[in-house]
Amino acid sequence: MSNEKLIAANNKPGNITEAKIANENKNPYHITFNLETTEVDNIYELSVNMELFDGAYFLSPSSDNMFMGKIDISIEKNKYLELDSNYSEKPAPVEEEDPFGNGPTMVQRVNTSYRKTIKINTSKDFKQSGMVMFTIEPKCTLEKIAYTISSKAGKLTVEQQ
Repeated sequence: MSNEKLIAANNKPGNITEAKIANENKNPYHITFNLETTEVDNIYELSVNMELFDGAYFLSPSSDNMFMGKIDISIEKNKYLELDSNYSEKPAPVEEEDPFGNGPTMVQRVNTSYRKTIKINTSKDFKQSGMVMFTIEPKCTLEKIAYTISSKAGKLTVEQQ
C-alpha cells in the first residue's frame, strides 16, 4: 500500500461527538481528599492531594495576591465547622517568572499535598459543602472541585462530589 493510500485510510472524517467523548474526562490532574484525626478533640486535618500528569502545573496559594487562579480551598460559611485560613503545602513551590511579564510567581509542577485544620463545633449530624478552585496550566481552565464534609453518628467523612 502506498503512503498516500495509508494516509487517506487513516484520515477519515472525524465525528465531533466522538472527539468530545474521548477528551471529556482527560484531566491532567487527579485530586483526592482525606480527613485525619489529631491529638486535640474536635480538631481534624483536611488533606487535599494533587497528582499532576502531562506537564500540568498550577499556582501555589503563596503566590502574590495579584495572580488569579491560584489554588484555593474553601468551605461555605456554616455553624458546624471552621476551616482554618492557614495551610501547609508540601513540597514547597518553586519560584518562576510569569510568562506574561507580571513578575515572579510560585508554581507547583509536582504532586502536592495541602493540609488545613478543621474545628468541629457540634456533636450533631451535618453535611457541609466546600470547593477547591484553581487554574490548571497549560490547559488554562478554571477548575472547580466540590467536596462535602459530613458527620453521621459521630463519624466524620469527606467525599469529592
